[in-house]
This record gives sequence, structure tokens and C-alpha cells, in this order.
Amino acid sequence: MRRAALILIGCLIFLAPLNKAEALSRYKAQHYRYANSLWCPQHWRTAYGAKRLIRCEAELYGVNVDEALKVAYRESRYHWWASNSCCHGLFQQHEDYWSSRFAAYAPRHFHYGIFGGRTNAVVSVRMARAEGWDAWTTA
Repeated sequence: MRRAALILIGCLIFLAPLNKAEALSRYKAQHYRYANSLWCPQHWRTAYGAKRLIRCEAELYGVNVDEALKVAYRESRYHWWASNSCCHGLFQQHEDYWSSRFAAYAPRHFHYGIFGGRTNAVVSVRMARAEGWDAWTTA
């Protein structure tokens, strides 16, 4: 018991930032680690998490973050379950075009479902990078 407490205290001392500059440095290192990886680890089942996911994916794929957030808000209010007669998910992807868009833009290990927030965001952001945001413009 005493040994476990000492190990815990040692870990807390090691992990605790010494000052504000070090805390900022650790935050940036963690942020850029994700931004330079192949995927973003954010949870997407809440509006807050979906917004963080979209921001991370847009940064990762070099798409305008503000535009991605604006489109997702307009289409679904950041709700992954948003749906109408033909379009579904965070970016309201059309069900008739989903299979071809999924095949073209989703990584091979991603789940096929149109309601998967991560899949919908990645496909949409990659599609916007390749084709622009024209698919989401309204007359």
C-alpha cells in the first residue's frame, strides 16, 4: 500500500507542470501529436465532441476550419444523428452518394455507417479538400 502511494505521488510530481510555460508546451506537444497523426481521437457523440473532431480533422487535412464548422453547424447543429428524407450525419451526406464517397475518401479501416460521426466528418473534410465546399452550398 505504501509503495503504491509513493509511486502515485512520484507520477503526479513527474506529470504536473512546473509553470505556465511548461504546461503550454505540453499542451502544444499533445495537440500537434494528434494533428500530425492519421486520425483525431476526439469523441463525437456530443455536439462539443463533434465540434472538436471537425476542428481537428480540418486542421489535419488542411481545410479551412471555420468553413468546416460553419457547414456542420448549418447542416446538423453538430448532431451526428441529424437526418432528413435523404441526407444524414454531421455533414448531411446524401445516402445515394454515400457508398461512392465512402470508397473514395474514407480510410480502409473506417466503419461504413453514414451516422458514424468520425466517418462522416473524415469523408466530408477529405471531400471538401478535393472538391471544395460546393456540395454544401445552398441556392
